[in-house]
Amino acid sequence: MDNIQQLISTYGYLAVLIGTFFEGETLLLIAGFMTWQAHGDASPALAMPLVITCAAIGATAGDQVYFYLGRYRRDWVFHRFPSLRMKTAKVYSWVERHPHLAIIGSRFVYGFRIATPVVLGTSRVPAWQYSLFNMIGAVLWALLITNAGYFLGGMMERLLGDLHKLQKFIAVGLLLAGLGLWLVHRLRSRRAG
Repeated sequence: MDNIQQLISTYGYLAVLIGTFFEGETLLLIAGFMTWQAHGDASPALAMPLVITCAAIGATAGDQVYFYLGRYRRDWVFHRFPSLRMKTAKVYSWVERHPHLAIIGSRFVYGFRIATPVVLGTSRVPAWQYSLFNMIGAVLWALLITNAGYFLGGMMERLLGDLHKLQKFIAVGLLLAGLGLWLVHRLRSRRAG
């Protein structure tokens, strides 16, 4: 996590743009968390609207590339990545039932973020339709994941602030619990012996 945070600190929005081109959930969560850390600064290191914009652009562009790889280089992709071929039947059945939801929702389903656009490229889904719903999905994904990181930052600050106030009570409680476990173990040992 520290490496990703350092990457974002060094390259900022460019790191978000490139990271989300490939996958980037973890990177985007951390970027959202970093917007929380900077929310009190006069000039924050990362502004949430720009993080969301870069993430939406990167995610849209990445999935468009995967879609066109599936459309024009299908045999090469399936030969190079045989695991994609195994996911083809699932993706096709999903697309047949709910084509627009499949395009939007694929980025939220673990293990299908890259597979779905490639497989959709091999389907009869029109490129313009894929592009439109891909963009909608990318914007929703960027909004949700960035905000999740932001709110996680706020929750962690409140939790750690409360823990700091209660640390003496927590330490005494842990000590008493440890002493209690030791006594129970000691009593059971005596009874067994």
